[in-house]
Amino acid sequence: MILLRTRERIGSYRRRTAGELALRLIFGQRWVRGASVGHLPFMWLRYEVRETVLARVKSERQKMKAETLGISKTLFCAALFLALTLTLCVKVFVATHDWAAEDCLVDATTHDPHSQKEYRAIRNEFLKNYNAAKLRAGVEGAIARREIRIRVLGPDGKPMRGANVHSGIWTKEPFSPNRYYVCDAQGLAVVELPRTLDILRIWVDVDGYVPLWAHWEQEWQADGHLIPEEFTFKLPKGAMIGGFIKNEDGQPIQGARVEVRIVGGIAEPQNCPIFSPWLAYGDGGRITDAQGRWTLNNVPTEVEVSVKLSHPDYISDFSWGVMQKAQDLPTASLRQKTATLVMTRGIRVTGSVSDPEGKPAAGAVVVWGDDPYQQTSSRAIHTDAKGVYRLPPLPLGPMTVRVGAEGCAPDLKKITITRENPPVNFHLKRQDAPATVR
Repeated sequence: MILLRTRERIGSYRRRTAGELALRLIFGQRWVRGASVGHLPFMWLRYEVRETVLARVKSERQKMKAETLGISKTLFCAALFLALTLTLCVKVFVATHDWAAEDCLVDATTHDPHSQKEYRAIRNEFLKNYNAAKLRAGVEGAIARREIRIRVLGPDGKPMRGANVHSGIWTKEPFSPNRYYVCDAQGLAVVELPRTLDILRIWVDVDGYVPLWAHWEQEWQADGHLIPEEFTFKLPKGAMIGGFIKNEDGQPIQGARVEVRIVGGIAEPQNCPIFSPWLAYGDGGRITDAQGRWTLNNVPTEVEVSVKLSHPDYISDFSWGVMQKAQDLPTASLRQKTATLVMTRGIRVTGSVSDPEGKPAAGAVVVWGDDPYQQTSSRAIHTDAKGVYRLPPLPLGPMTVRVGAEGCAPDLKKITITRENPPVNFHLKRQDAPATVR
C-alpha cells in the first residue's frame, strides 16, 4: 500500500514538473510553480499582451530612428551646401578683386578723410587714374583673359584636326612658359594664359604645311597689348626639298641629322602670322635613310634656306650652313632633291681630368672651340665617373680646350689636332690658384 502511494506521488510530481517546464519554455517564465492546465488561459493572455507591447515599442523605436536619420541627412546636406557656397564666394572674390588697387587705395587714404563724401571723392579719383594707368601699361594691364582660342585652317579654309600649337610666354608670374596643344576636329585649341604677361608667341605646324607663328609685344608693335580672344592661322601648302648625305668616299651616310631654317631675320611682327624660321630643328630634324636620302615637305616657296648637319662619327656643323656654303650648295639645288652634301671623318680628342688631390674629376665640364658660346650648337660635354672625356670628331688644326669643375680653378689648353693625336689630360688646381694657359 505504502509502495503504491509513493509511486502515485512520484508520477504526479513528474507530470507537474513537466507541465511547469513546458509552460516556462512557451511563456518565458523563470519558473512556474503550482501551474496547472487551468492557468493556461491567463498565461496565454499575459504572453499576448507582452508581445503586443514589445512589437509596438519596437515599431516606435524604428520610426524615431528613421526620423532622426532623415533630420541628420538634411542637416548634413544643408551644412555641405553652405560650405561649398562660401568657398565659391571666397574664390570669386579673390579672383576678381583688384588687390593692387586696394593696397594703393589704402595708401592714398591714410590721411584719414574727415567725411564720407571726401573719402568717396578720393576713391573715385584714384580708381579712375588707376584704370587709366592699367590701359597705358600695355600687355601687363590689358590682358585680363586667361585664355586665347587658336583656330587652324588649311589653304581651303577647312579646319585642320591634329594641328600642333606651341605657346611661348614671358611673364613674371609662376607660370609654365612653354605649353603644347593639339587642335580638335574644329581645328581649335584653347591656349591658357597668365593674368599678366610681357610677350606671347604662338607657333603652329602641320606635316606638309608651312609652319606659322604670331607674336604680341608692345615694344615691337603698337597693338602688342591687344591680344585677341581668338586668332586664326591659315597654313599654306609646303614645298618639298631634299638631297643626299655622303662621306668623302662617296658612301651614303645613314643616321645623319639634317636641320633646316629660313635664311634672314625675323619678318615685320605687324604682319603676323608669319613664316616660322625653324622648319626642321632639334629633335624635329630629318634623319637620313640607308641611301643617305632626306626630304622636308614644309618649305615656303621662294625663300632661301640654310642647312646644318650632324653625325656622331663625322665632323658636324656647329653653325648654320657651314658645309653648305663650303660646298656651294644653293637652295635651288635642294629644291631639285638631288643635291649631295659631303661629311668628312674627323679626329676625336680624348683625355682625363683630375682634381687637386689627383682623383678623377667626375662631371667636369669640357668645352672646345675658340668662341664656343657664340655657336648655335652645344660645344660642352662632361667627364664620366673615371674623369675621362671624349670629344666628337674634329677637323685637323689648332683647337682650344677648356675644363672646369666645382671648387677648382678653370684650366685651358691650346692644342693642335693631328692624326696621331695624344691624350690631352688636365690636372685642376684649387679655386684660389690662378688659371693656366698651355
